[in-house]
Amino acid sequence: MTRIVRTDQPCPYRFNLWVYNGLDCMVTHEVYAVIAQGDEVAQGVYDYERGMQAPALQMMVRGTLIDQPLRARFLKTMLAYRDGLQGELNVLAGASWGKPLNARSIPQFRAFFYDHLGCEPIWKENAKGEDILAADEDARGKLSKNRTAKPFLDKIEAIVTVAKKTDVLRCRVDPDDHMRSSYNVGATTTLRWSSSAGAFGAGTNEQNITNEMRRIFIPNEGWKLAYSDLERAESVCLAYLAEDEAYMEALKARDHHAAVAGMVWGIPPERARDHYPGHDRFSYRDVAKRLAHATDGGGTFRGLARTLHLSEALVEDFQQRYFAQFPGILAYQKRIRAVFAKSGQVPEVTTPMGVRRYFMGRPWDRSTWRQAYDYEKQSMVSHILNLGLYGVWHDLEPAGNIQVLKNGHDAILWQYRLDNDQEALIRSVEGLMSIPVQVHGRTMVIPVETKVGFNWADYTTETQAVELRAEGNPLAEANPNGLTKWGTDVERGQQPPVYHPTLHGTD
Repeated sequence: MTRIVRTDQPCPYRFNLWVYNGLDCMVTHEVYAVIAQGDEVAQGVYDYERGMQAPALQMMVRGTLIDQPLRARFLKTMLAYRDGLQGELNVLAGASWGKPLNARSIPQFRAFFYDHLGCEPIWKENAKGEDILAADEDARGKLSKNRTAKPFLDKIEAIVTVAKKTDVLRCRVDPDDHMRSSYNVGATTTLRWSSSAGAFGAGTNEQNITNEMRRIFIPNEGWKLAYSDLERAESVCLAYLAEDEAYMEALKARDHHAAVAGMVWGIPPERARDHYPGHDRFSYRDVAKRLAHATDGGGTFRGLARTLHLSEALVEDFQQRYFAQFPGILAYQKRIRAVFAKSGQVPEVTTPMGVRRYFMGRPWDRSTWRQAYDYEKQSMVSHILNLGLYGVWHDLEPAGNIQVLKNGHDAILWQYRLDNDQEALIRSVEGLMSIPVQVHGRTMVIPVETKVGFNWADYTTETQAVELRAEGNPLAEANPNGLTKWGTDVERGQQPPVYHPTLHGTD
């Protein structure tokens, strides 16, 4: 049967595209008209994000080389590990309700936990505004308080974690063996770049790439990878924002988590790795590291006790000691809350670097306060890192000895030619990333540390790999060519990888 199409009538699909493209242009034009009305803060952020488009596009086009044989081996290992976990879950489920339980099936999740086990219902609103039984990560966390449900949920959580890793290993790689993700320089409220699959379907969200999987990323032949990191970045910003002298002093220590633990509990820093009384796994340092970051972000002792599986008494005692030792941090949080207490206006916070954010949540809600506690330090770190990345791209790349590969929120991944002066290049990059910022009359400079290697994962010995495998990491293995401090005997002994041609069919 021949279908007759009238060419004198507009195609509905084409008409929808016209409307979409028209709105896309006109709304953008209206937004720019507002930005251009003399608001220097808005104009500054607009110019900044527009300037970031060039290095972002260069990185998207360039991509990063992938070790295809290793990628295929890792994927095979993870799929086998996932199947093993699913088998263990099926054994548990079979003993409980006589049949397997698919870890990623939402209907089976609801039937097993809410109907079969009789767990207290957890409701959430879907996109249609309907209340449905929750089966997401938040629901799993709440249901895990049920002792009967916890063994099943632990297995499901492990399977979900593995699935995320296999999704990354399965993502498309271009025919030249380079993975190219898409970067969005203006998607977040904190100036952090976001990443996703590229325009042609290759690449992925790079925030899902864990350290062990970073081993599949390697430099081009004749190059070596470098990872320049803003050390303790958010903590340094918080110390200056809070004007807390004691916290600034703690950050000067080689291990500032141990220093904080020592100052909070009044013990020598070398004892910080001793076992913490009343907890079966954590040391004083472990407790201080976990609770300090969470307390800085406004976590309450009851909420943190539930999240970190600690006693409320332990968390409350820590927070009282922590604020007594570092009173500037508590005063900083009070100043933020005072901004939200003003009536008749939308609360706003402007960072020392001139970036403003309005907070549209309920001004009396703790969740809105927590966003504000984290905003300034996270925005400043992202701003400093991105300016440093731009400087490296603009000033050093044209000579052809350096290529910027990835933006890691508080670090940049780049590669340099092996036949160049390694120290001079690293010093140049670190200098461009060491950006001074005036905070409450003081000059703040976040220290920069660079590690180098022939893959993106951390350097590990066989002993370390054995320990990681014992903790349930199936991909853990010795990585002598991983990232390590440059200029050491270990780094000088590293060997370039033998590059293998593409192995199509591993996607």
